[in-house]
Amino acid sequence: ELRYGFLPARFRQNGVLYRVVRIEQIWEKPGGLFQADQRCFALCCVNDLRCTLVQALHAGTWQVFW
Repeated sequence: ELRYGFLPARFRQNGVLYRVVRIEQIWEKPGGLFQADQRCFALCCVNDLRCTLVQALHAGTWQVFW
């Protein structure tokens, strides 16, 4: 689920729903020859879980890194 059209509000991984409490940092990584441009979000979720969500901008796909 997105807030304001591009900020993540919650996400699901392996059937578990995580709610975003705060976005600590946002940055963009330009793509290379074989990789798309990416938008990265450093997040704090409930229970003080922290992760990075990475969005491939052209494909619209997401990855989570704990």
